[in-house]
Amino acid sequence: MNPRLTAMRDRVRERQHKELRHGAPSDILAECEGDQLSWMQRSALLTRRMCEAEIPLLLPDERILFTRTVSDIPPIYSSEDWELLTKGRTLHELGPISNICANWGFILSQGLLRRRQAALATCHRFIRNPEAMEFLNCAIETIDAVLDLASRYAEAARQADQPELANIFDRVPALPARTFHEALQSLRLCYAVVCMSGHYHVGIGRFDQFMAPYLQADLLSGRLDISSAEELLSEFFISLNKDSDLYPGVQQGDNGQTLILGGLTSDGKDACNELTRMVLRVACEVNMIDPKINLRISANTDLDLLILATELTRKGLGFPQYSNDDVVIPGLLAHGYSLEDARNYTVAACWEFIIPGKGLDVVNIGAVSLPAAADKGIQEGLRNHENFDSILMRVRNDIHHQVDTLVDAYSRLLLPPAPFYSVLFEGCLECQ
Repeated sequence: MNPRLTAMRDRVRERQHKELRHGAPSDILAECEGDQLSWMQRSALLTRRMCEAEIPLLLPDERILFTRTVSDIPPIYSSEDWELLTKGRTLHELGPISNICANWGFILSQGLLRRRQAALATCHRFIRNPEAMEFLNCAIETIDAVLDLASRYAEAARQADQPELANIFDRVPALPARTFHEALQSLRLCYAVVCMSGHYHVGIGRFDQFMAPYLQADLLSGRLDISSAEELLSEFFISLNKDSDLYPGVQQGDNGQTLILGGLTSDGKDACNELTRMVLRVACEVNMIDPKINLRISANTDLDLLILATELTRKGLGFPQYSNDDVVIPGLLAHGYSLEDARNYTVAACWEFIIPGKGLDVVNIGAVSLPAAADKGIQEGLRNHENFDSILMRVRNDIHHQVDTLVDAYSRLLLPPAPFYSVLFEGCLECQ
C-alpha cells in the first residue's frame, strides 16, 4: 500500500476515530411514547434520528467517506413495554432482523430515489390498506433520512474544497452509481445506515459480481487503471474496519461484514473475474479483519485463484472460508430452490447460505446438539447399567425432544419491522 493508505490503516488500527464519537441521539424513546408510535413507525424514526445525529466528517486524505460518530443505538421501547410486546413469542438472537443479505447490486443500479418512486407508486394501489400505507410511508421516511445525510456530506465536502467528493454525494446513493468510486461510496453509506438502524450481521453478498460492471467500465474508459482501482478498494476495506467494535458478536470482528467471491453466474458460467482476484490481492495487502472473505470453489476452480487465496490464508485472519459449489448448489436444489437462485447463493454473514435480495431464511436457529444428546444418553445409560441399544434409544429420544422443543419455540417467531432494510430488497416496496 502507498503511504496515504498505510497512514489511514494505522489510524484505524489505533482507533483514533473513536475520539470523534458521541452517545445516542436525543431521547427517541420519549418521542415514540409521546406520539404513541407503532413499532413500524418507531423503527423508521430510529433510522431518521440516527442519520440526523451523524456529523459529516472528512478525515485527512479520505476518498471513501463515512466515519460513524453516533456510537449507541437507543431503545425504541421501554423494557416493560418490550416484554409485553414480545410475550409468548420467540425472537431470533437479539431481536432485530439479522443474518440476511440485501440485493446491493440492485440498489446501486437503481438508486434510492427510484426506490422512493416505487414506494409512492405502490401507495396509490394500497391507499385503502392502512397496514401497507404505514409500511410504505415509513420506508419513504428512511429513504429521505439517508438522502439528507448524503446531502450533508456533499455540503461538508464542498466546504472542505473537495469538489470531486461533493459531486459523488450529490449523485449517490440517490441516483444509480456510474463509476467504481460512486458504487463503493454508495455501498459504504447504505450499509452503515442498515447497521445504524439496529440490524447486525449484515451480509455484503456477491461483491465481485455486482461491483464488476463499474470496475470494468472505468478500466475500459481509462478513468481507472488496476493500481488506482486497487487503491479505492483498499480504502473501502479499511473504512469497514472503523465500525467493527460497534457490532455485536461473539468477539470483536465477529460482525457479519462478509462478502463472497467466485462461483457461477445465474446461467451457469464461471463467475470469476478481474475483481475476484483484485479482492483477494487487496485483502491480503490491507491485512485487516474486515471484510471477511468467502470463496466459492468447485472441481473446475482455477489453480492460480486457489494459490492466490492461500496467500490470504497465510495472513492468519481466518479467511477465506471456502464454499464448495459442487455440494452447495445441489443441496439447495434438493431443498426446493430454483436453479437460478441456487447458483446465485451467498452467505448470510458468516457461512450460512442464503439468496441475496430474496432470502429471509432465519439462520442460526433450531440447532440440535448431537454431542449433547450422545453425552446425556451415555451418562444416564451407564448410571442405569443399560446396554448399548438402550443408550442409543436415549440418544434418539433426546434428539427428538430437542427438535420438538425448538419447533414449538420457533413456531412463535417474531420478526420486527425493518423499513429501511426492506428498501434494499426487490419486491418489498412493490408489496409483491
